[in-house]
This record gives sequence, C-alpha cells and structure tokens, in this order.
Amino acid sequence: MTTSHVQPMLTRITFITALAVAAAAAPPTLAAQSPVGSELRRFIGHNDDVVSVAFSPDGRTALSGSDDNTLILWDVANGSELRRFIGYGDDDVVSVAFSPDGRTALSGSGDETLILWDVATGSELRRFIGHSDDDIVSVAFSPDGRTALSGSDDNTLILWDVAAGTMLRRFTGHRDDVWSVAFSPDGRTALSGSDDNTLILWDVAAGSELRRFTGHRDDVWSVAFSPDGRTALSGSDDNTLILWDVASGSELRRFTGHRDDVWSVAFSPDGRTALSGSGDETLILWQVQ
Repeated sequence: MTTSHVQPMLTRITFITALAVAAAAAPPTLAAQSPVGSELRRFIGHNDDVVSVAFSPDGRTALSGSDDNTLILWDVANGSELRRFIGYGDDDVVSVAFSPDGRTALSGSGDETLILWDVATGSELRRFIGHSDDDIVSVAFSPDGRTALSGSDDNTLILWDVAAGTMLRRFTGHRDDVWSVAFSPDGRTALSGSDDNTLILWDVAAGSELRRFTGHRDDVWSVAFSPDGRTALSGSDDNTLILWDVASGSELRRFTGHRDDVWSVAFSPDGRTALSGSGDETLILWQVQ
C-alpha cells in the first residue's frame, strides 16, 4: 500500500486521535473560553496534506507531520508556528510522537527511517534505520521513554533503543502492513493492528507473539489500550470497533454505528468512554463501561 492511496484517511486518523485527548491536554483557559464542539483555532503553515499530529505531554505545544516533508511545532494557545523540522528531503512525514517528558519527538517517513528530534531546537539527534519497505506509518514511545516501537508497510514492528538509535528486536507475525502500534500502560506488552485483519499482543522484552485477536472482517487501522491495560479497542475497515479482553484475547463487545472505515480510536483518561473517528466524517463518543 502506498501513501498516495491513503493520505486523506491518514489525516482523519491522526486528527481524531488528537481530539480524543484534547480535553485533557489543552490548556484549561483555552477550552473554557469556547462552547463544546466549536473550532478553537486553525493552524496554517504546511504546504501539503497534514497526515499526523500529536500533543506534547503538557498540552502547551503540538507537532504535525505533512506531505510537504516537514514537521511543525505549534503553540497551542495562539496557533503560531514555533519552529519547523526539516530532514526528510522529498519524503512525506507520516507519523509523529512526543517522548513522555516532551523533550524529544519521533517521526516516521516514506523513506523507511525514523528521526529523533530535539524539540527545543528542532535539530536532528539521530536517525533510525531498519525498516525495508516504504512508509513507517506508526510510532509510539514506551511509558518510560527509553524505547520506541514503529510499524511499517514491511509488515513488521521494530523496537528501538532511543538513546542509541539501535534496533533491539524485530517483531514478525503480521502478513500485511502494520498500521497501528501501542504500548500497554506498564510497557511490558504492546498491541499492533494490521491490514491482515488481526491484532497481535506482543511480549516486548522477548519480541514474541502472546496472542492474536481475530474478529474484524477487514483491515485494522487503529488500536488503543484502556488506562488500566485490561481491555483494548480496535477500529477497522469493516466499520466497527471491538472491545477486547487483553488477557484472553476474547471479544467483549462490538460497537456499530459508523457508516465507513473506523480510522482512529482512543479511550478517555478514566476509561469509561471512548472516541472513534471514521471515513463517514463523524466522531462517535461511546459508553465503554
């Protein structure tokens, strides 16, 4: 699968995920000044599709990645561009993630590499090389920030040592593109979603497959752990979300209501509700517990 086929949908994936955490991450004064559901601010600066966004841990800044081959760091309160990150040449920036302390950020690109950036200066700290095919479509830091996971069109995940920029292990098991990766809250396991219609739960330390979650009838675009790590949500090309029991891999509940692909899912901080974003151009807030 090439990026050109999925750019509009990727935009929905990442923006809906950002919206799901906005209530917790945005500065309180910003959210309090406007009615719920209204547009707070528009950020203008990229020259092509914006395909990935992420809030900093303190919610004061945000990063965006674009098909114009750059990342931009934004001041959330006033919408101004703080700095631009340049390093990919002619390749799209497909995925972005902040480290837990907010001092660094990772981005994945169509050139098969990840770059670790110094957020304060916009400089490239190191480049991670190991994937072998096209886009790195998902990146995630571990809870302690010492390692990171990436998922790629080469059907694999790679666990990286962030400080050294070296590959610790490769996770193989999916038979198609890996679209989404997420660490469990304790960092000991990880979930991935793939075009092979499955999710896999991985033992991070061993790189081994613990169990496979089957139930979707089409591509799995997004995965997320609940805050307590006991359940997980997935969104799929089959227009549904599934709530899973992580320990057993069994389907607990199926959520129907979208009329097109479910591109993004995210739990609320208390785990009682969840948001989903879809190709039908809507978000749905679900009661999970």
